Amino acid sequence: MKVKVIALDTYEKRNIQDQEYGRIMLEGEEFEVSEDRLKVLLGDNVYKKAFVKLAEEKKEEPKVDEPVEEKTEEINEEKAPIKKGKKKNK
Repeated sequence: MKVKVIALDTYEKRNIQDQEYGRIMLEGEEFEVSEDRLKVLLGDNVYKKAFVKLAEEKKEEPKVDEPVEEKTEEINEEKAPIKKGKKKNK
């Protein structure tokens, strides 16, 4: 699944080219990366710096052939009968 991201100024400040695109990404530039690559660009790298921020995530839509089920719960509004016990006097 691809994730849409926005480049931060880290590429330009450190003068680093993106491995997949082979160039320095400009601040504010939007592009798509894989989920594995996203982890690296968000800070799991040797610099311990984020190179991107999330723009939006592409969500997989259900197929047209598959019906979407909605779960509904019935609420029983009947009140439980009140039990009255006999008092024991000693």
